[in-house]
Amino acid sequence: MSLELVRVDARLIHGQVICGWLPYVKGTSIIIANDAVSQNPSIQTIMRLSLPEGVCFRASPISEIVDLLNQKEFKQEKILLLFSNLRDLQCAVQAGLAIKSLNIGITEQVPQSIPLTKTVFVTPEELEFLEQLADCGVDIDLRMVPVDHPASFQKVLAKVKNVTH
Repeated sequence: MSLELVRVDARLIHGQVICGWLPYVKGTSIIIANDAVSQNPSIQTIMRLSLPEGVCFRASPISEIVDLLNQKEFKQEKILLLFSNLRDLQCAVQAGLAIKSLNIGITEQVPQSIPLTKTVFVTPEELEFLEQLADCGVDIDLRMVPVDHPASFQKVLAKVKNVTH
């Protein structure tokens, strides 16, 4: 199993993932780590229909994502692992998901959120989690599509800390 892309995007599967990220990383499978989607066969069917022929699709509850990724059927796959929010990613990491890099496209703006880019907003707790990931060597980039210039989390963090202090 090869995690080609771990992405947080509130929209999960959409055109930028299918036409941009999937070919960019030469992905063969998309796995959605989301409790609501994993329990909704209708939404899964719609998502599956949007994928190119031959791309494997699965949806998993957050609590089962590590076990799913370790199954034999994914040994040869190049996986795009999608989360709708940072809280779900944090739960997966706490359950044992190991990641080397993280791409963040769009997150929802909520009260108390801190803007990192025009499309990425984080709570103070989520910012702390991202800092912990970065401190552990996870490469974090903030961008919508592969052709965009990636915004380095470290540079964005430095700007945010200058503004908030």
